[in-house]
Amino acid sequence: MKICYVDEPGDTGFLPSATAKIQPVLVIAGIIIDHKDIPSATEGFVSLKRKLFPNTQRQQYLDSILPEIKGSDVRK
Repeated sequence: MKICYVDEPGDTGFLPSATAKIQPVLVIAGIIIDHKDIPSATEGFVSLKRKLFPNTQRQQYLDSILPEIKGSDVRK
């Protein structure tokens, strides 16, 4: 079985300045993954998120998935 996740991050509105906190583009993206690969993909995602954004770490390992990373966080 294949699992598909689709997200539409961003904003279609006007970017008021180069330092605005809104995302300057709208992206429609998706990923299709075989269900048996979900555990290893989840492990890789959580490890990368905890490494790049240490403030998202939670006591329970998988709870680190819950804090959302915004485009403005990535641009910093």
